[in-house]
Amino acid sequence: MSSAFSFFSFFPYPALPLGKSTGLQIAHVLSVVILVTQLIRHAWLPRTAVKFYFIWMLPLLLSASFGTASETVWNATAMTGVALLATVAGSAVADRLPFHRILTWSAAAILLQSALGVVQQISYQMEHFPFAWLFVNPSFAPLDTEAAQNVFAVYTKRSFGLFPEPSAMFASVGPWLVILLGLALFPSDKRVLSFSRRGFYLGSVIAGTFMIYLSRTGGAVILLCGFLPVIMRFMFVESKKGGLVRASRVIGIIVVMLYIGDLMFEVWTSRLDSLDDKDASWNVRMASLIFGITASLNAGEMSTILFGYGLDQVVVLSSRATGGETVHSVLIGYVMGTGLVGVGALFWCFSLIYRSIASSRQKLVGLSVLFVWLCCGGFVTGYNQLLPMWIILGVLLRWGRIFPIEAGRVWRERG
Repeated sequence: MSSAFSFFSFFPYPALPLGKSTGLQIAHVLSVVILVTQLIRHAWLPRTAVKFYFIWMLPLLLSASFGTASETVWNATAMTGVALLATVAGSAVADRLPFHRILTWSAAAILLQSALGVVQQISYQMEHFPFAWLFVNPSFAPLDTEAAQNVFAVYTKRSFGLFPEPSAMFASVGPWLVILLGLALFPSDKRVLSFSRRGFYLGSVIAGTFMIYLSRTGGAVILLCGFLPVIMRFMFVESKKGGLVRASRVIGIIVVMLYIGDLMFEVWTSRLDSLDDKDASWNVRMASLIFGITASLNAGEMSTILFGYGLDQVVVLSSRATGGETVHSVLIGYVMGTGLVGVGALFWCFSLIYRSIASSRQKLVGLSVLFVWLCCGGFVTGYNQLLPMWIILGVLLRWGRIFPIEAGRVWRERG
């Protein structure tokens, strides 16, 4: 069950439509099954993750009850609550089962998505949008029209696998690539994480990075910043040990990272050049972020200041003001929807994550993952139905239990 949950979370398509703006993903169902199973078999759920869940949800419920939101806010709040169950399920799975199993199936999903991205790129050369029949999920912007498909197949030619769009792909995959790279280079227990499995992780990192290159998303520089501390530590540790074999490892990693860095730099410079185009996606994205911040700061009524506009009004107000779909930020959209109460909840939630990372043996990897996640949630995507983003927060909430400081207690098997 945990393997399927990890794997299918990376596939938001296809989903079962439940209304005009709601889609039930396979991983949604699996997260509920995992939680029910945990309660029935063990009468247990990870306490910190449950606390995180209710802290995050409370401002949404208060906003729907006392804010200026319309009746449709309850649907948006309910779907956010369902998506956030993935955090609790991910935390439960990470604590109760061997963590390498979750990583292996996540790496396999990234490899498959990368292969789909390559197929997309080949099809784009013939101005054809492949797998169109799979893109069924009302939670995201529709891709079932010829005009929407031609944006990618004819004009931008940006690959993104079975994700809603390139930025959503990066936000889902990016933090996981940092974990895979970090634990491939610094395994806590080499008896559990064999050389072949570490090679598999590195292969998925290279494949995922290549898909990000094909997507030409501006988030590439964020990933590079997430990789850099891990690589620098690896070079420092290995260089101190000496030896021909270790030197060859360092040289090999340097070559790979130079290749990845070159790809990411090329993506970044190409996106900077696109800023001259008034219709560039970066300009639309930036306009929505600025609107979300200014709307939050200029909220007039006391109820709006305290409880925000409501999640449904985030989409409505942003589309009216900028012409875009929504505020392209999970975090800014959350604050705009929940007000000052939401700001306090965010600080509380991420303090729980920080304390978990600080109590672990893998602080550098954990903090690098958190950095990439905050950038993705803050500046890259506004979609809150991307389940890999929530699962990885659940993993970070158990980081101190997965990688405890005490010698010998590594890769925890049971909670």
